[in-house]
Amino acid sequence: MRGKPLTAGASQFDPNVFDQTEPRWVEVDGDAVPYWVADASGGQREVRRAVSASAAEPVASGAGVVAVELFGERVYWADGAAVRSRPKASPTEAPREEFAGAGAVEGFAVVAAGGGGAGGAAGAGGAAGTGEPVLYVRTAEGRHLKAWRKGAGDAAPLLLGEVEARAAAYAGNPFGAAYVAVDDRYVYFADVGTVDVTQVVPTSEGDGTVSRVAR
Repeated sequence: MRGKPLTAGASQFDPNVFDQTEPRWVEVDGDAVPYWVADASGGQREVRRAVSASAAEPVASGAGVVAVELFGERVYWADGAAVRSRPKASPTEAPREEFAGAGAVEGFAVVAAGGGGAGGAAGAGGAAGTGEPVLYVRTAEGRHLKAWRKGAGDAAPLLLGEVEARAAAYAGNPFGAAYVAVDDRYVYFADVGTVDVTQVVPTSEGDGTVSRVAR
C-alpha cells in the first residue's frame, strides 16, 4: 500500500504506510489511527495499525485473519472459525475468544447492545463504541452461509438465519472477507453467487444475493 500525493492544491494521503502486501478491511479509531489486515511471512496474516506516517506495528496474527473491527478500547479480529479481541493498549496481552463456530468466519460487525448502524458500530465515523458489545458474524460451512449473534453475556452464539450459497462450488468469497452490516432491525450479509475469477471487468449480471435477518 503506497501513499501518493494528490494533484497540486489537494490534500494528500496521510499516513503513508508503505510496503504492505494485500492490505484489506480498514477500520479507524477515534484517534484517527487506521487498523487493517495484511499478509505476513510464513503464510500468516496480521492485523496492523499505523504508528507513524510510514510505519506500522502488528496487533494480532493468524493464518486465517480476514477482518478487524474496533469497539470501545478493544480491537476485534476474525481468524478461522473464531473472533477474538484484546485491549488496544495491550497488543501482547493474551486474546479473549468472543465467538467460536463450526465454519469459517468471513465477516463480522461489533455494535452496542442497544443500537446498530453508525450509532452503534465501532469505528463508524471515527466514533468509539459504547455500552455492551454484540457481535454479528457471518460464517461459511460448505454451501451454507449462516448469520449469528453473540452478546457479551451469552453462553453461546445464537443462529439468526441461514441461506444456501448459489455458487456451484462455493469456496469462500474470492474478493476477501464478506462485510456484515447491521441496522436497528436487521443484519445484512451477502452470497457472491457464481463468480468467474477470470473476468477482469465485472458486470452487473450475476446470481449473487444479499440477505437480511432480524436481529
